[in-house]
Amino acid sequence: MKAFYGIMNVLLGHLAGVHCSNRVDCPEMIDEMRPQDVDFHSTNYNNILHWIPGCQWEEDTIYFVQYKIYGDKRWTNKVECWGIKNTFCDLSQETAQSSEWYYARVRAAISRRKSGWAVSPRFIPAFTTVVTAPKIKLESTKSSLLIRVRPPHSPHRRRNGTWISMQKLRNLKHRVYILDNKLPDESEKKVYEGCARIILVAKLTSKTFYCVVVETIDVTSGWTSPRSEKRCIRTL
Repeated sequence: MKAFYGIMNVLLGHLAGVHCSNRVDCPEMIDEMRPQDVDFHSTNYNNILHWIPGCQWEEDTIYFVQYKIYGDKRWTNKVECWGIKNTFCDLSQETAQSSEWYYARVRAAISRRKSGWAVSPRFIPAFTTVVTAPKIKLESTKSSLLIRVRPPHSPHRRRNGTWISMQKLRNLKHRVYILDNKLPDESEKKVYEGCARIILVAKLTSKTFYCVVVETIDVTSGWTSPRSEKRCIRTL
């Protein structure tokens, strides 16, 4: 009789395990719902939290995001990212103090069952953000070029609604190169490095085509941006 009850207990345990494997509220499956690789990606202070779905994922999976400053005990809900299907969340405004330390966390839900929270690594915008390439505009005069450099803007606005330039928020320099179209390898020459956004390059050959590219150096981080799109113009 004891052997019979022993066999029945094994069978019932096996059946319970099979039944549980098809339910989203099983502890193992709830743990597999937890989002993975939660981390911030930051470009020009656009601070976007990204994650990938957990192993247990369905089309109706939704996500909930919270954030806090290091040292705070309470987490704050990100209302715009509460019950979303996207695997990213824009926290630029919530992480606007660039020298603060931030954390964010995400949980998944399927059929009203929720996973545990997945927490991001510590995020410091000032040390993490990457400045992208500037835009440039050229004007020609006799034997000279006037180069206007426009750095990228941040996601933050002034009271009048205009965007705040990254150059107002970071210590940026611009490095300007002129490309010599007369040579087959289009040799380049650095003609300026500094903070000015309007640069005059004089003593050029008149009635000649010149091309210009500019890259930005973030002095604080040492990061150099990709180069701007090449622009060409003919001197007068």
